[in-house]
Amino acid sequence: MSGFTGVFIKNQNSKHFLLEVFFPEELNRHYGKKDCLERGRLKFALYDNNNPVKTSFISSENNEVFGVSGALTNGEFGFANELGSFEKNFKKVSGTFSYFSFGANAESVFLANDPVGSKQIFYYDHDDFFLFSSSIFWIKEMLKKFGKSYQLFEPAAYMLLSMGYLLEDFTLIDGVKKLTAGKCISVKNNHVEIAQYHSFYEDVKHHQLNKDLIHQLDLLFKDSLDHAYSFDIRQGKSHLSTLSGGLDSRLTLMLGHKYGFRDITALTFSQGYTDDETVARRICEDLKIEHMVLLQNGGSYLLDVDTPLILNNCSVYYFGAAQTYNISKKINFDSFGLAHHGGLAESSKGGYLFQENHTEPRLDKRYAVSARLFDRIPGEILDNIFKNYPTDEMFVTYNRGFNAIHNGNWMMQPFAHTTYPYMEANFASLAYSISPKLRYNARLTIDWLNTNHPDLAKYPWHYGIPPTKNQFKIFGAKVYNKVVRQFTNSNNTYIPLDYWYSTNGRFKSLIDGVKNELEERSTFLPNKLFKDIDELYSKGNIFEKMLCLSLVRSIALLFD
Repeated sequence: MSGFTGVFIKNQNSKHFLLEVFFPEELNRHYGKKDCLERGRLKFALYDNNNPVKTSFISSENNEVFGVSGALTNGEFGFANELGSFEKNFKKVSGTFSYFSFGANAESVFLANDPVGSKQIFYYDHDDFFLFSSSIFWIKEMLKKFGKSYQLFEPAAYMLLSMGYLLEDFTLIDGVKKLTAGKCISVKNNHVEIAQYHSFYEDVKHHQLNKDLIHQLDLLFKDSLDHAYSFDIRQGKSHLSTLSGGLDSRLTLMLGHKYGFRDITALTFSQGYTDDETVARRICEDLKIEHMVLLQNGGSYLLDVDTPLILNNCSVYYFGAAQTYNISKKINFDSFGLAHHGGLAESSKGGYLFQENHTEPRLDKRYAVSARLFDRIPGEILDNIFKNYPTDEMFVTYNRGFNAIHNGNWMMQPFAHTTYPYMEANFASLAYSISPKLRYNARLTIDWLNTNHPDLAKYPWHYGIPPTKNQFKIFGAKVYNKVVRQFTNSNNTYIPLDYWYSTNGRFKSLIDGVKNELEERSTFLPNKLFKDIDELYSKGNIFEKMLCLSLVRSIALLFD
């Protein structure tokens, strides 16, 4: 969450609020204050991590201020203070960033998020002032300073208890919103306007797959990788890229290596002796590259609940985030540039398709941690969300993808910036224009590998077999693996939470203690919500208990 924070006074008679504004030396416990600005009706501060790779900046032209927080891997921004000028700027750049600009004499504010929303920007709009920040905790503190009350937004609590993440632009604080992916917000003449400058939706243009189309896709992905890895070289740094047994990270690392970026260190973190570890070891041995393997056996990294929630601004439950944060804090990133990975590969892999054809947006159990409280999320809110998306794939991309999958990215941001080569505009535009029938169940990715990069396809993927579209082979491997697990009592699962609960006393105490933490907040929580959390915790599985833990701790962080 490298970023910025500030307040803009909308009402000239309310400048006294500026006297109450403060910028702490650290934001969200991890980001140091790098620069401050006070001009007219505006107070502003820029924050960033302590990585020696410096990318965030503030610039000034003709008394107009603009800047970027994040990593631009290609091109550079100029001043833009409205949708049209920003769109022109955006077409020239790639990377992960949030953008800000202030007009002459700070009489206007313009903010924008990158197309995937990798940097969180929260805002609170009041008749007298406009608060904006990469930290929801700073906005909370300013509301306190300004004497404004705030309360829990109950539907958001049910989103966390069901999906494990928040939908659309909602937060746990009523009235505080998040600027979603590909959007910009303008505050001018006391008027606030939000506009969308980029959408990943594409009409289907390609209904058949051929070598020319695969070659075109391959070239665009090569461009994406070139932007990302070349950034490291310009900074005089080596490359660090995550690697597991999956295809997404495999393509990012192995193709980068194939295209000449040889100074790569692979990073693998998993439970020991899983396919993620063994396949990654084999790849690194064949490529003759350095391999950093950090095993997370026993689940002790799950004992730190608050830090992941602080870093994701209480927008995603802490389980997945805890693993990435625990690994990231143990690595010395000084010799590396960006942290490369295979996240958000669904543009080409089709991972957010329910079937071979596009469907209407819906809330589905497939992308939820628990379905027990689905009906508590108001239908009116869901209908208003669904109407923003032409297909279910786009709904899932912008909500699960950009609101939840970034969780790992937000855990790494205190130490290094990241990029998303699969979501660079040109590559993603072509991928999404290919028929869902051709992308469903990773069919396009498998064809891509087998046609252009068979050397990448020789390593095992799902169920211990190389990538294949042959359903008989997949079914046979699935049955074989299930039998092996049953007869060997194997814990070869990605995260064996039930096993850790029964063998790690400290983890068991943490989970068992949720009941007491919930009771401590019984007077704060609405009665119905309190009973629902209590029932979900009492009857739920280990994942559902962790949902309850995340929500109760989030409420403590935001409202105690």
